[in-house]
Amino acid sequence: MKNTFNTWCGTVPNKKLLIRKCGILAVCLLLTACGVCRVPPASEESGRCTLAAEPWPAADRLFREDPCWLGGDGATSVDLGEGRVLWLFGDSFVCRDRPCSRRDAIIVRNSVAIQSGYDPASATITFYHGSEDDMPASFFPERDDDWFWPGGGVLVEGRLIIFLMEIRGADNELGFDAAGWTAVIVENPRMPPGAWRFTEARVSPNAYGVIIGSATVLREGDYLYSFGVHTKTHDVFLVRWPVSSAVSGDLSQPEWWTGIDGGWMQEKLLRDLPAPLFSGGQIEFTVHREPRCGRYIQIQTKSLTDPSLTVRLAAKITGPWSSADTFYTPIEAGKPGLLVYAGEAQPALSGADMVFTYNVNTIDMERLFDDAGIYYPFFLKGTLHRAEMP
Repeated sequence: MKNTFNTWCGTVPNKKLLIRKCGILAVCLLLTACGVCRVPPASEESGRCTLAAEPWPAADRLFREDPCWLGGDGATSVDLGEGRVLWLFGDSFVCRDRPCSRRDAIIVRNSVAIQSGYDPASATITFYHGSEDDMPASFFPERDDDWFWPGGGVLVEGRLIIFLMEIRGADNELGFDAAGWTAVIVENPRMPPGAWRFTEARVSPNAYGVIIGSATVLREGDYLYSFGVHTKTHDVFLVRWPVSSAVSGDLSQPEWWTGIDGGWMQEKLLRDLPAPLFSGGQIEFTVHREPRCGRYIQIQTKSLTDPSLTVRLAAKITGPWSSADTFYTPIEAGKPGLLVYAGEAQPALSGADMVFTYNVNTIDMERLFDDAGIYYPFFLKGTLHRAEMP
């Protein structure tokens, strides 16, 4: 992948936007909102934790004060250390001149940002995108007619690994489909993104229709773990690589978790997909280990028809995972014409016990261009309590 980069924006009208990655042309049945919701653990095996969340307007301003980055799809963060946080976005409105409106902006397929400071209510942020013929372009450039939406990312052994979903136009109701996945290895992540040197990793063929890395990527011990979702069934799977292979850019030989009986198996030995970790996964979600619970926590929005944020818990990354329980329903869920999706935890951030984000979109293109209150990530301030054993 080759590209040049800038932090400025450009003003060429472009009204073509693929609004969402997974089924947003369907009409959502939006639910009645609740401001702060609590959920008990699903079972004794899932841990004795109580999770709560509430809106965090003071943090929302982080994404809304740049005069030329006017909103982006998704919002995944990666801790780069030393107070720096990388944000990864999909389709983003970018403009060059000031003032600028979305109607005058270019839509690039992906963009990134660097947050300085871990508390989003007081941090600053700088946005980056690519440049082509002196105009805004995708940070991760297109390949022929395919384009890329970011998945998960992780800093390992001084290198930054970012997974990308490869998207291709298709003759379906959405006009696009997930064609596969890839990843890039950034050699110098301490530099500003405009100065990054990155190469594309060697990856395995997408033989099973599972978009590896669309959700969380994390290191545990000597392995790099990645969650992936089947684009048709929404079953969730787990793969891993030795850290030494991952940082060298070789992701071509993953091992798949096949269950407690089969354990880890090299992909080349698989004859079919193993049993999933769990079903009902969204393309985008997060998993992290929460020391206060002694559990892994999986966060996502339940579905487009039920946009509540849900939590699953597990003692091990391989499961078994609890059922998904609702802990927060966004206030936008009760408003006609809005779509709520991409619920994630942001464990690198501070200012609360836990920090969550979600996105709000619309199927009304005119509203998308004119409503500056949507198409930005929204923050939630979470609290987490270790419940007393009975």
